[in-house]
Amino acid sequence: MAVINMNRDIQRQLTVKTAVQVALVKGRAGVYTSIRHYAKMWDSAGVLNACVYHGPDAGQLRAADIDIIDAPRAMRWIVFAYSPAFRQLKQKILRALDGVEPEFVLAHTDRTIGVMRVMFPRAVIAARCHSDNFKHKQLADLVLTLNPDQQQRASRTLQAKSNRVVLAGHPFSATSETKPDVRDGPPRVNFVGRFVSEKRPDTFMRAMQALQTRPAPLIRMIGDGPMRGEMEKAAAAAGLDVDFPGWRTRPLDDFGHNDVLVVSSSWEGLSWLLLEAQSLAVPVIASAIPANLYALNGGMYGDVFPVEQPEVLAEKVDTALADLTELRAKARLGRATLEDRFGASAFWDRILDSIHMVRGSRKELRHVLPESILS
Repeated sequence: MAVINMNRDIQRQLTVKTAVQVALVKGRAGVYTSIRHYAKMWDSAGVLNACVYHGPDAGQLRAADIDIIDAPRAMRWIVFAYSPAFRQLKQKILRALDGVEPEFVLAHTDRTIGVMRVMFPRAVIAARCHSDNFKHKQLADLVLTLNPDQQQRASRTLQAKSNRVVLAGHPFSATSETKPDVRDGPPRVNFVGRFVSEKRPDTFMRAMQALQTRPAPLIRMIGDGPMRGEMEKAAAAAGLDVDFPGWRTRPLDDFGHNDVLVVSSSWEGLSWLLLEAQSLAVPVIASAIPANLYALNGGMYGDVFPVEQPEVLAEKVDTALADLTELRAKARLGRATLEDRFGASAFWDRILDSIHMVRGSRKELRHVLPESILS
């Protein structure tokens, strides 16, 4: 009889009506993009949501109709729960959610999990794996991984813990109506991303120096970061005419029929850029790291090359520029299958299943702070 009652309880909780994201970040990268996609997913699903946020360009997130609540930096530390700001923040979240506590909390910043656990003890709390560091995820109910390799790593690391590790991927929603496969233009090879070591802009630059295609294609490095000056000097020293247009919120919007995107990273969780490129049928050549292989289905939806081997990358680019037919066909196949693999609806269904499992098996949480603080 107890099992029957539990199942009935689960059936009564088949929906999530309120959710909140929490992110304390320094730059505009994967977390910043994730916030937009999660908010769009919940809006489409009728889930009232808000985002507690500290980082750059909060105004742009608000302009995208995301309910942004300014986050105190101190909420990284559990002692924040004893401060007057704790109660103030809780009231702001409740006002954003029409007085209802969030049923689901998504922590993009691991060190906020403890505070949110205390603030909303009945919520199901999930931590996303923006990196392969799982040290501070033990307090989360769900750990959302982005690719199969990361899933295995997280499962091994957290196997003795009570949380569930879920291969979730991304809730991707197309953000552009541009159709690159019907716009013409000169051949152009593009790097898009932060100019930081894990994105390997230096691998891209060395590959461009080794290209044999003549006349040489146009080359662009879209983005910004600490390595930009180094890349500009390398281009000048090699006599390459490289365009550095800076950071763009929607970098693929002006891609045309003869544009190729190169993703040269040595590490990714799961590249939002690759999913956006597939949604627009942009031909892609990417490093053969686990995340990129997952996104491109082992090379079915784009070409791949060994990590940090610019000479192989150069050969791949030369081959593509000689005849883009095959790479374009792969890109169109990626677009046709993208919704089933990484669409927002499929993603949210997976997460809802995991939320229901947590709700069904969870024991009553013990309040670690006085009720006067939690209320």
